[in-house]
Amino acid sequence: MPCVCCKKNCWYTIASVATHELGHMPGEAGEAEAMATLRLIRACMISQCSDICP
Repeated sequence: MPCVCCKKNCWYTIASVATHELGHMPGEAGEAEAMATLRLIRACMISQCSDICP
């Protein structure tokens, strides 16, 4: 379960930061915004969860 928790933490943390920075939900102003947020979430998962997840 730690792997899932780590990935969820990345998802919610990055989405929250992006929403705060943009002033709206990522993707509301276009697909590029959503894709950039997803890339950041993926980078977080790789850097933060790789030791926990198989």
